Amino acid sequence: MVVWERDGVSIVSDSRQEVSGRVLRIPFASEDYSGAYTVKGMDVEPIEVEIDPNPFADIMNASVRGYVQEGRPSLIVGFCISRDQPREVLVRAVGPTLTEFGVDNVLQAPAFKVFDSQGEVVFESVDNRSGKYPPETVFRIAGAFPLKSNSEDRFAVLRLKPGNYTVQVSSRNPSLSGEVLAEVYLFPYNTYLLP
Repeated sequence: MVVWERDGVSIVSDSRQEVSGRVLRIPFASEDYSGAYTVKGMDVEPIEVEIDPNPFADIMNASVRGYVQEGRPSLIVGFCISRDQPREVLVRAVGPTLTEFGVDNVLQAPAFKVFDSQGEVVFESVDNRSGKYPPETVFRIAGAFPLKSNSEDRFAVLRLKPGNYTVQVSSRNPSLSGEVLAEVYLFPYNTYLLP
C-alpha cells in the first residue's frame, strides 16, 4: 500500500488535493503546500507527483530515497529549469551520511549523472564540486543538511540552461548496493555560486 505524507502527516484526498495510489495531484499549489513530501510502501515502480504551482513560485527541492543494487535500474529524479535563463542547482547523491539519520545498509559509494532531455550526459560526478564557496556554505544556502566530512557522498553545483533534466544515481562500485538519497536543490535565479 502506498501512503503519501507531508511533514510526516498522511495526505488524504479533499477539494484541494487528490491522492490516488502512486499519483499525488495538487492543483493551484500555494505556500500552504510547502513542506517535505514522502511516500512509503514504494517499490521500484515510478511515483508521480503533479503540482500546479502559483506561476510566480518555484519548487526549490526534490528528493527521492531508494535502494540501488546491481542489475536493477538506478534511482532517478527528474526536474525542470523553466523561464528563459540558466539556473544554478545543487545535485547530491547521499549514502554514507544517511547513517547519521538512522538509516542502515547505505550505499557506500554513490555516483550520479545528469542527463538533458535529449539523453545526453551534461555532468558526471567524478569529484565533488561546490563552486567558489566551501560545501558547508553551499549546503546552508540551499537549505540542505551537511554531509559527513570526507564521506563518499557525491555533490555538484551546476549551471543549467532551461529544459528538462534527470539525475540518475548508481553505485561507483557495481558490487556495492544500499539505500541512497538523490537530491536536487534549485537556487534562486541570479544566484551565482560558480565562477
